[in-house]
Amino acid sequence: MGEVKNAFIKSKMNKDLDARLLPSGEYRNAINTQVSKSEGAGVGSLENALGNGLVVNFFTLTGINGLTSIGSLANELNDTMYVFLTNNTAAAYDKDAKNFIIAYNTLTNASSILVQGAFLNFSTLNKIYGINVLENLLFWTDNRNQPRKINLSRALESSTYYSIEDQISVAKYNPYQSIELYRESDLAPGNYETTLYDVVSKFYPGGGTGNITNELTVASTTIPLLSSTVSGDIPIGATIAYVDVSQNPPVLVNTGATVASLQTNQVTTSIAIGPFTGQLADLELIFKYNKYFDPTYNGDPNFLEDKFVRFAYRFQFEDGEYSIFSPFTQTAFTPKQDGYFLYSQPTPNPFNIDVDDESAAYRSTIVEFMENKVNKTLLVIPLPFTKGEITSTGTNPLRIISIDILYKESDALAVKVIDTIDMTTVKADTVGDSNSYIYNYQSKKPFKTLPADELIRVYDKVPVKAFGQEIISNRVVYSNFQDKHTPPVSLDYNLLISEKSPFNLNVSTLNVTNLGGNGTTTINATIIAGTVVVGGVLTGASIAAGSKIVSWSGSALETNKIQTLSASNYTLTVKPVGDEINTTSITEYPNHSLKQNRNYQVGVVLSDKFGRSSSVILSNSLTSINIGGLQYVGSTIYSPYRASGTDSYNWAGDSLKVLFNSVLSGQTANTNTNEPGVYEGDPANSLYNPLGWYSYKIVVKQTEQEYYNVYLPGVLAAYPRDNTLELGKTSFAVLLNDNINKVPRDLSEVGPQQKQFRSSVQLFGRVENNSSAIPTANSQYFPGRFSSTVSTIATNNDLFNADDDLQYIATTDFYEIESNPLISKISTQKKFGVVTTASNASTSTSTTNATTILIDNVQGTPLPGDIVRGVGVAENTQVVSYNGTTDLVVDKQQSLSDNTFLTFTAQNASSEYSLAVFETTPVESNLDIFWESSSSGSVSELNTLILNESNGAASFGGWSTGTFTEAVSNPQSITGSAGFTILDAVGATIPPASISSVTLTSVKTLESTPVEVFAVAAPRFSNAISQGDGSYKVNTVAPSSNNFDWVYGINGIQNKSFIFYFTVVTLDSAGAEFSAQLIEYAALGNVDPAYVTNANPPAPKSCPGTINKGTTGDVLVYTFYGVNGANISQNTPTGSYLGIYEGLSFSISTVDSSGSAVSPAFIQTTTNWNASDPNTPFSCVVSKPAAFNTPGTYTVTLVLSDAGPATSICTFDVILTEDGCITVTKYSSNFNGGGATLNYTDCSGNPAVATWCSQCCGDSKEISYLNGTTPPGSPTGGFQCCFVEGDEVEMYDGNFKSINLIEVGDEVKSFKDSLIVKGVVTKALKHIVNSDAKVVKINGITGEQNHPVFINNEWVSLASQGKVSEEYVKNFYNLEIDGDKKDSEHNYVIGGLIASGLGDNVELNKLHQRQPLELTAHLK
Repeated sequence: MGEVKNAFIKSKMNKDLDARLLPSGEYRNAINTQVSKSEGAGVGSLENALGNGLVVNFFTLTGINGLTSIGSLANELNDTMYVFLTNNTAAAYDKDAKNFIIAYNTLTNASSILVQGAFLNFSTLNKIYGINVLENLLFWTDNRNQPRKINLSRALESSTYYSIEDQISVAKYNPYQSIELYRESDLAPGNYETTLYDVVSKFYPGGGTGNITNELTVASTTIPLLSSTVSGDIPIGATIAYVDVSQNPPVLVNTGATVASLQTNQVTTSIAIGPFTGQLADLELIFKYNKYFDPTYNGDPNFLEDKFVRFAYRFQFEDGEYSIFSPFTQTAFTPKQDGYFLYSQPTPNPFNIDVDDESAAYRSTIVEFMENKVNKTLLVIPLPFTKGEITSTGTNPLRIISIDILYKESDALAVKVIDTIDMTTVKADTVGDSNSYIYNYQSKKPFKTLPADELIRVYDKVPVKAFGQEIISNRVVYSNFQDKHTPPVSLDYNLLISEKSPFNLNVSTLNVTNLGGNGTTTINATIIAGTVVVGGVLTGASIAAGSKIVSWSGSALETNKIQTLSASNYTLTVKPVGDEINTTSITEYPNHSLKQNRNYQVGVVLSDKFGRSSSVILSNSLTSINIGGLQYVGSTIYSPYRASGTDSYNWAGDSLKVLFNSVLSGQTANTNTNEPGVYEGDPANSLYNPLGWYSYKIVVKQTEQEYYNVYLPGVLAAYPRDNTLELGKTSFAVLLNDNINKVPRDLSEVGPQQKQFRSSVQLFGRVENNSSAIPTANSQYFPGRFSSTVSTIATNNDLFNADDDLQYIATTDFYEIESNPLISKISTQKKFGVVTTASNASTSTSTTNATTILIDNVQGTPLPGDIVRGVGVAENTQVVSYNGTTDLVVDKQQSLSDNTFLTFTAQNASSEYSLAVFETTPVESNLDIFWESSSSGSVSELNTLILNESNGAASFGGWSTGTFTEAVSNPQSITGSAGFTILDAVGATIPPASISSVTLTSVKTLESTPVEVFAVAAPRFSNAISQGDGSYKVNTVAPSSNNFDWVYGINGIQNKSFIFYFTVVTLDSAGAEFSAQLIEYAALGNVDPAYVTNANPPAPKSCPGTINKGTTGDVLVYTFYGVNGANISQNTPTGSYLGIYEGLSFSISTVDSSGSAVSPAFIQTTTNWNASDPNTPFSCVVSKPAAFNTPGTYTVTLVLSDAGPATSICTFDVILTEDGCITVTKYSSNFNGGGATLNYTDCSGNPAVATWCSQCCGDSKEISYLNGTTPPGSPTGGFQCCFVEGDEVEMYDGNFKSINLIEVGDEVKSFKDSLIVKGVVTKALKHIVNSDAKVVKINGITGEQNHPVFINNEWVSLASQGKVSEEYVKNFYNLEIDGDKKDSEHNYVIGGLIASGLGDNVELNKLHQRQPLELTAHLK
């Protein structure tokens, strides 16, 4: 047989088109159906929607009463329902709330708790609409917390697997700390060193190696060396070591000897060394040996030589996610020779070699040793937990499974992975401390490059919170979201540029001297080392956990905890709460410095724990601050060239310092500004705030980027022929090799014969050559802010017109003058370089074959031995003598013409050839961006340090609002009579003398749209009131009009939770004020409503005991009265009981003796309070309906609730016993005039007749008849009906028309054999009711409960399709369709339902039996 299938994949009901025109995938009408969303073959199938049944008892599963479902998901792929439960009805976080995610499998009926805990932070005010399962991950979002997810398999294994926010957040932990490049030295414990090592070089600069000649059979101080094997130098005093190859692996051995003296082919040592035989024959000795030399090094020794590399790391989590990158380190670069120019000239020592790095630099114009000597780096990776929190399988609190070590070169965009470290390896690490893992990087090449999209992923693109969530193409998509936090507009900080600070971890050690303060907060002690940091963490034997330093007098520690010490004379340690004040750069980056002559703009970026970052926040400081003689300025600072007087040999480099004057953020979230506050990750803390600011990092904008160092063979000040001409204004320098490109000529507009070229390159002198001998032939130059400008560049001959000057003599002041080099003419602000030492003169007359020359125009003084140069002068002519006036005697005969120009130069005059260095002006970058630094830290720790320094207020003590309830009379202190105190960062109470003021500035309700309730005309709270003892209180204010501010009434909990904003000004020890913004919360306590008597005033009333009632008819069981739990006197200025019944409601449930719910059951009818009459009681009548007539003992639970979460429960038993009279409900069905009647025997045994009203429809009567007599049948005399006025009938032309407007002859849409046909109205019926009737509301229509409708190929009552309710009906309407037409199915379409169209036609109703016989028995 043919079969037609339709898949309703569009899930769309379409009533606009004719049924014959419906597109595929849509349907015309459906009731109690759903369209399958399966991904299998059944997708789009129309399925029955199943009814409800109790399958999971939340109390039985969780042990918690009062749970509410706030979201659910039915996952058809695994036949599992996921339900989100909570008992938290407030807007604020509740640390005692009971939150659950449960799973129920519909196939196995197994239920289980997946996740539980207050940290889930659910609330009935935030329903969860976005829930999806993707593969094995359950995602959800509630617009209250950040989007979250769990792994279903892991959650099913244990309901405690997830216990903190970090484990369930979609966004993952942000590794905010950079890798550290320093550690405690293995060679010198107690001292710290950089972890940038050169383990390949055998000796330090100035050292060398040499092999022993053959064997050394006995220990000796005379060590023969094979000269051909000597490499480098063997300086006197050099330490001596060797590699012992007889051990496996080979080890470096320090002999303990030093070089005492050198002779030809041998070295004399300070102590005897040896013997060296066997495997140690021909042993290589290392002089001035490198203590870190590793003979077993297996890395690539040359890989990093030409690279500036930086390192970072990222975490991989258990579900495959990766964190964003940590901040990168600074460049891991230490120049060879530690950046020093070496100079060593041959001496009688045959092993020494000629080393002159300065000469090599100006000859090549590059510094050859400026290569990276680092070939091993220990990367100290901070862990967000201790190694002790990692299990043997690698499981840890953040569910990290591995760490990627990242590598980036300075001139490349790519970020590469060096290695991936499993957490089990981290657990096994014993090198680092408990909070770090040390990775030994030995110049290994990266093994993979990360994709480009990872490089620009500076934060996870997961919103802070989102209302909507869906899966699209296997991706999680969020909608209607907040994507970032609101940062502070500015911060209060200042900057300083100064020399690097000494290395200091701010750890101090103390010795307990006596137990005089035992049992108090005081410890008597003396300092052993370091400086005690106030606010620091105190540790040691018997020290109370969490101890911090409140103050240090020099002989006694004041702590925040009671101390019970067991012994004196033992050591205590004090460490700062964070790393922020530690100074490590001088050790960590020994060769790094802040570039001088630059402007720096410094900003701060705040991030939450999951990497959502603020924009760059700048300083609001408009004034500088002087501390210790150092001037701290605002967020932009200029770093000048250091002034003269700087000890350049011992200068360690400059660094930026940031001085924070105020905390970065208030502790709690600020709803005024939508700032998130500071992170608090403990779910047991009422201030739990997992999305607060967690970390900060310092960013720097410096747009002056690339520049060149110009290495010159000396600079000549003034002119070569006149050392006074333009002295201090002009200098000259030879440009060779790459310097020609560093100081280019301007060739944009030149002529074909042009020989001199302009140049606008600006130079800053950095190293100036002088007249001293090597190695002190130059010195540091301090240019200030003034630059020099290269004005002209030309060859020597073109610059000095040598081709046209017949008397021109090339000066030897210029390096390689014989090659006619390019000479730059430099306009200077002051003298730079050396003036020429050459003197000059002119012959005053001609000379023929004579050694005496007459001269004039003498500049300078010709000295004996000076070389004489000039046109016609014999080569290598030297001055013998000069009489100081006109007579010059030379050592060779000369024949010179008159006015010959002569120069006189000392034979060894070469100071001009000493190295000089200029620095070009930097290229200004067009990228207006801030660059990430390696300076970062914890916001919480930095705030604590700031408060410790300033004596600032950090929190309130005694802020407890447990007594702040609706039951207390007004006014009341929200924190009770004791009030609250002001605490500093270590939790110590700030004394009254140090408190300048405490001001309440704002109070807002915790609603989706907060309402200000303090800074208004009629505030609900008073300002902070001092109680004179250092404590303060805030009182409630009585309302000025009839309202319910302090009652859980009709407005429920929406304005009962508050956030308080305070400004607290304190004084430090110097009297300086420090202002802190503090935030606290309070919620009005909801008091249980109470059962009372119906009296004025009402009195308490207890729950009734057992009640006995009969089974027959409607029976009143008990009447209850209830009142709100509030103290009404604090809520109204007028009226005795206004609000006493506000917001109340009753609910009822019934179970039988076995504990099973029964239906029908006892019902409750509530009489609501009349707001216009405050004395109107609020009552509930519990009654037994006639249909509930089964004898037995029943437990009734009545719950009285107010608009808050408070309830009062009354549980009592009702015993039903069978009596002699039975009550039943009888319906008149539908009839048209004449009334309906029913004969029966009443409870007295007498015949009786029940008569219904003459013109009504669907009316009912309670009939009480004698038990044992014939039960009454159905009423007779009525006809079937119908629908109410306004219900729309679908016409044949597609339009709609109210049933009360239908006329005979109208054409309606009708169905025959499942096809649409035309139906003609043959009767339009109206039945007057004017009373209550039992109806069903469905699809926008209201119909009498028994009216037949065609569903699933059968006629059923309307009551089977919806909930039956009783309401007033004025008129019922019905239609007769097609009258006596034989081939009609007599129906019409109303509200999308096919309704029976038999009207009141007796014959049609008999012919088409569409109702139970008892409802049509009256048809005659």
